[in-house]
Amino acid sequence: MNENSLVQNFKTLCNLPKGWEVLDFDKVIIDVSGGNKKTKNSDLLNEGSIKVVDQGKELIAGFTNEKEAIVKTEVPHIVFGDHTRALKYIDFPFAMGADGTKVLKIKKGVKSFEKYIYYFFQTLNIPETGYNRHFKYLKGVKIPLPNLETQKRIAAILDEADTLRQLNQQLIAKYDALTQILFLDMFGDPVTNPMGWEKVAMSKICDFKKKTIKPENISTNTKYIPLDAIEKETGKIIGYEIVESGDIKSNKFYFTKEHILYGKLRPYLNKVSLPNFEGICSTDIIPLKPIPNKTNRFFIAQIMRGNGFVSFASERSSGANLPRISPDEIQKYKIINPPIHLQTQFAERVQLIEQQKQQAQGALQKSELLFNSLLQKAFNGTL
Repeated sequence: MNENSLVQNFKTLCNLPKGWEVLDFDKVIIDVSGGNKKTKNSDLLNEGSIKVVDQGKELIAGFTNEKEAIVKTEVPHIVFGDHTRALKYIDFPFAMGADGTKVLKIKKGVKSFEKYIYYFFQTLNIPETGYNRHFKYLKGVKIPLPNLETQKRIAAILDEADTLRQLNQQLIAKYDALTQILFLDMFGDPVTNPMGWEKVAMSKICDFKKKTIKPENISTNTKYIPLDAIEKETGKIIGYEIVESGDIKSNKFYFTKEHILYGKLRPYLNKVSLPNFEGICSTDIIPLKPIPNKTNRFFIAQIMRGNGFVSFASERSSGANLPRISPDEIQKYKIINPPIHLQTQFAERVQLIEQQKQQAQGALQKSELLFNSLLQKAFNGTL
């Protein structure tokens, strides 16, 4: 089987409406990356006159002031991450990031435009093969091209659907920021401690005793959380496994909805989750339980997601291949300890924010489904 048949469904191309062309990638797209200066990560600025776009997740990697680094071809461009598979539509002058940044354009004479092709690329199933080159998969696709008027209509519809989902994403981000603003307003910076709160070691207010579950003691229908099921920064549990007796071959840790789950491996030292169910978790996760009437788990979780704690955990982690921090080190960390009634008040407000955030997440899920449905219809000729 052609490996590229896994990237796109070639059967769909046989059922396109009359008048659609199907062209090889290299008949439509040209790689214009060569000849442009690349800006290394070490040279990125926090502010500058020229935006730098690389293969990373974020649209903008940083800035530079070197005018000679601006990509020479005219906007717009499509940027593809050779290692990351990230896709970006760039309609402003920019400088290229470091290795792995592919800058693509429509070839002269081809009746198409970048925004249409950008959306088409989002229908592809480019396999994730680690830190390897993925451009070879993109170069093997065949591109369906209706007339230019139809392409513009498709792009306009998808633009509207994409705008809706982006607005929902932005709203969720604002709720996340609101929690941090609330924390700083009530307690100040937990590192500099401008309000002069008492500081205590985490061992004084959290229970670090772990209950280890052996494989033979894991019962059927147990919920299991691996480390990659915890989303960085937000702590959202994005999936858990329902395991049967005999599925698990190594020891795990037991947790309840009174615990905080903390990812102890670098670079995941800001993975902090508040489960609302009980189950078992990977031993790469540390379950710790705030002591009732001494502290609150929403308060502790917010501190553990902060830059101060993450920096501490990074400095204290050790190991060759996968550096990790031990529970003993975490217990030593001293944190501010405001009166419990203030911590409880903070937790109550956070839970209200989370309720609103869940509604926004529901709206985001619907807008994602709408966008993906329109995306598939657009490129099989039924939109």
